[in-house]
Amino acid sequence: MTNSEISFIVETPELRAGFRSDSVSFQIRGSQTTLRFTGANPAARIEAVEPLPGKVNVFTGSTRRTGIATYARIRYRDLYPGIDLTYSGTGRRLKSEFLVAPGADPTKIRLEYESRDRVSIAENGDLIVQAGGAELREDAPTILQDGRRIQGRYRLLDAHTAGFEIGAYDPGKTLVIDPALTYSTYLGGTGMGDITGVALDSSDNLYVTGWTEALNFPIAGAYQSSNAGSVNAIVAKLNSAGTSLTY
Repeated sequence: MTNSEISFIVETPELRAGFRSDSVSFQIRGSQTTLRFTGANPAARIEAVEPLPGKVNVFTGSTRRTGIATYARIRYRDLYPGIDLTYSGTGRRLKSEFLVAPGADPTKIRLEYESRDRVSIAENGDLIVQAGGAELREDAPTILQDGRRIQGRYRLLDAHTAGFEIGAYDPGKTLVIDPALTYSTYLGGTGMGDITGVALDSSDNLYVTGWTEALNFPIAGAYQSSNAGSVNAIVAKLNSAGTSLTY
């Protein structure tokens, strides 16, 4: 999967994926399948997002490459008109997310797998691809607009192709398909507290609001740097990986 057509590679303990401008190849447990974006923009660009500090060295036969950059995410720009697609890794999983700009049509998204694969939708709404002796599973889509959940699900367009069926939403505003939290983190102190609101921005940064009684709540550039007594309101921002408190 390291041929010249592939722009990026991601590996987890169970999965290896290679990203081309028009498709993604997956290898899992000795089986392989390819996801093609039917009807997509042939000039779509793949770009790296959020550089990571780590570097990778690759030795394959007589080929040797050192100091290869690593990234938290990759993005397909304008995969469909007004629609970007990002992939990111989190632990053992690989997650995808579609960002639909105002006025763009999410029903144009077509996810086509190999003709030999069996594609189905589970009772819980997950998309399941049987590829040889392996199974790929994409979680049931979570669809958000302005922090509000929109009804929607996968739908099969034919025996090997899936798309999205989306309920009522405002086509004049950005729509995010499958921004489900792909990480978990602890935010709080030793006192009581609760998170009462959660939202994502277009870069997947996470915003939370709520309250805390903790005297040791983590602080990063806070307007009020210490507990003023009893219950205190909190507004916090975490980066897209959930690893850093921005404020």
